[in-house]
Amino acid sequence: MKKVIVGASLLISSSIVNAGITISAAIRAADLTEWYTYQGKIWTAIIENKLLIPFLFSTGLFMLGFIILIKEFFHKNEGKK
Repeated sequence: MKKVIVGASLLISSSIVNAGITISAAIRAADLTEWYTYQGKIWTAIIENKLLIPFLFSTGLFMLGFIILIKEFFHKNEGKK
């Protein structure tokens, strides 16, 4: 049960951080007149505001929480009846 709480906490908190980074980049992207990445304005705003490392770290925590939850979902309780 503890692993489920840890996985859910990682999943929820990292998705909130990712949403905040994306929203702040979208606000900044409205002021951009040119961008140098082929991905578009949002990624340029994330890179220019130095939010790429926190975004990738938060995405990694999201994936870790997701993996923990999936692992616990398919975990068989051996020896317990």
